[in-house]
Amino acid sequence: MRGQRRDFFLKEFIEIIDQMMDFDESNRYRYYDQRGVVKALLGETIAAEEDFRMSALLQPDFIYAKNNLQILQERSQGASTPFQWK
Repeated sequence: MRGQRRDFFLKEFIEIIDQMMDFDESNRYRYYDQRGVVKALLGETIAAEEDFRMSALLQPDFIYAKNNLQILQERSQGASTPFQWK
């Protein structure tokens, strides 16, 4: 039950992030990064990677997206490095 609640909350959070992307286009790169973190926590690694890459494409100087992409790769090899959130 606890895992189901967590997943429900995370999926709801993705919906909020999606709405924020439409509302605040100037920070879209941040929302892609944040949505990538949430998707990674849900185990949606391919979608998370796509979001991290889009964030880095939109704002090349935004180091968090690049770091989170690296963390995603490390976690796929068993590391427990926490994602960065900005």
